[in-house]
Amino acid sequence: MMSIRLIKSEYDYEASLIELDRLMDASPGSDQFDELEVLSILISDYEAKSDPIGVGDPIESIRFRMEQQELTQSDMVQYIGSRSKVSEVLNRKRPLSLSMIRKLHKGLGIPAEVLLAEPRVDSPSEVENIEWTKFPVREMAKRGWFPDYKQPSSRIMDHAEELVRGLFGRAGEFSPALNRQSELSGTTANPYAVVAWHARILAKARQEQLPPYNRGRISNDFLSDLVKFSTLPNGPYVAVEHLNTYGIHIVLEPHLPRTYLDGAAMLMDDCSPVVGLTIRHDRVDNFWFTLTHELAHIGLHIESGKHQYFLENLDEPENNDFESEANDFASNALIPSERWKAVSPIAYLKTQDVHKLARRFGVHPAIVAGRIRRETSNYKKFSRMLGNRQVRKHFKEFL
Repeated sequence: MMSIRLIKSEYDYEASLIELDRLMDASPGSDQFDELEVLSILISDYEAKSDPIGVGDPIESIRFRMEQQELTQSDMVQYIGSRSKVSEVLNRKRPLSLSMIRKLHKGLGIPAEVLLAEPRVDSPSEVENIEWTKFPVREMAKRGWFPDYKQPSSRIMDHAEELVRGLFGRAGEFSPALNRQSELSGTTANPYAVVAWHARILAKARQEQLPPYNRGRISNDFLSDLVKFSTLPNGPYVAVEHLNTYGIHIVLEPHLPRTYLDGAAMLMDDCSPVVGLTIRHDRVDNFWFTLTHELAHIGLHIESGKHQYFLENLDEPENNDFESEANDFASNALIPSERWKAVSPIAYLKTQDVHKLARRFGVHPAIVAGRIRRETSNYKKFSRMLGNRQVRKHFKEFL
C-alpha cells in the first residue's frame, strides 16, 4: 500500500498516478476506496497549482488570466487590438490571430499551446524584418490562394501572418529574402508582392507529380529541339507538356500588381527545376524568349550553384553577366547565331522575308520578327507578326 502524502514534485505526481490506477477498481466503503478519494483530491490540487490553465479552451484561458490579474476588456486592447476586437474574441465571434497569440503569450504568460489549442506547441516565432500586413493578402485571397480561409473578407488582414505563413509552408523550404527579391525585380517592384508570387510558384509546383529530372538535361540542343514546337498551332501548350515529361515544372501564374514579372527560374527543395511564367505580354515571341531565357538560367547558373533563383522583368535592360549569358543562350537556341549572322541587313527586311526566314529556321515567324525588333530597337516594326493574344488561350485553366 502506498503511503498517502502531499504531492510536491513531478516524481510524487507520477507515483500517485500509478497508485490511482491501481485503486480504480476499489469497492465503495472499503479502505482502498477512501484512499482513492483522498488521492484524487491531492492529484487535482497538484495539477491546479502546477498548471492552473492547462491545455484547454483558449477563450476560457484568457478569461481566467483576466480574473487572476483583475484585467478589464480595455486592458486587453494592447494584446488583441481595438475594443470591438476584444469583445468579438471573448464572445467567440473572432478567432485569435498569430499576432494576438504571440502578444498574449508574451504579455500575460498564457502558454502558447493553450492559445493554439494544441499540446506541445511553442509560440509562433517572429520572422525578422517582415511586416505581414504589407503582403497583398486581399488580392491573393481574391485569386483563390487561400481556399481554406472561411472568415469574413473584412477580417482577412488580421490573419495576414497565418495566411502568408501557410503559403510559405506549402512552398517547401522557402526563406523570403525581401531585399534581394526587390533587386532582382526592378527598383519599382513591391518586394512583398514579388515574394508572395515566388512562394505561389513553388507551392503550385509541389502539387505536380512529374518524372525525376536528370541534372544537366538543359543544353543548347535540348532548347533548339524545344523551339521547333513553336511552328505548331498549339506550340506553347505542347512545349509545356514536353518539358513536364523531363521533370521540368512550368508553372503559369499571372503577376501580382506592382511586380512587373515575366518569368522566374528556381529549384524546388528536391532540386527539380521550376520555371514560372506570367504571360504578362500575351505574345508568341515573348513566350518563347521568356521560356528559353529562364531555362537557360537553370542550365547555366542555378544547377551550377552560381545563383539560387531568378525573378525577372525582361523589359528591363541587361544589368549583369548572368542576364547577358541567359539572353545569348536563349537567342542562340531560338535561332543559331551563325545562321542569323548570314541574314543581312536585317533593318531592310520585309514581311515576306520574315516568313521565309521562319521557314528556313523552322520556327514561328513571331520569333524572327521579335529578334529583328530587339536588334534594331525598332519596336513599331512587324507589330502584327508577334502572335498577339495567341498564348493565354492555350492555358485558360491556369491563368
